[in-house]
Amino acid sequence: MLQVLCACQTPHLIRLDLEYRVDGVEKDLFQRIVQSFPLLETLEAHRHRSEDTSELSLVCAFVSPARVANAYYALSDLV
Repeated sequence: MLQVLCACQTPHLIRLDLEYRVDGVEKDLFQRIVQSFPLLETLEAHRHRSEDTSELSLVCAFVSPARVANAYYALSDLV
């Protein structure tokens, strides 16, 4: 997912829906979201721990990049 977001050239994006599997670059993924989409207002992330477990979902609405970072740390606490 991180590679896909790195290739996106949409700085005016205001809503982003993600579905991804937890891996070692999850923190980098959320940092990339902050950097690439400065106008983002809504993030919906469906986070899968592994192929054989149920998903955890997070829905957050935010107006600042700091809220994206907070969403990442909230997800980290669920593992």
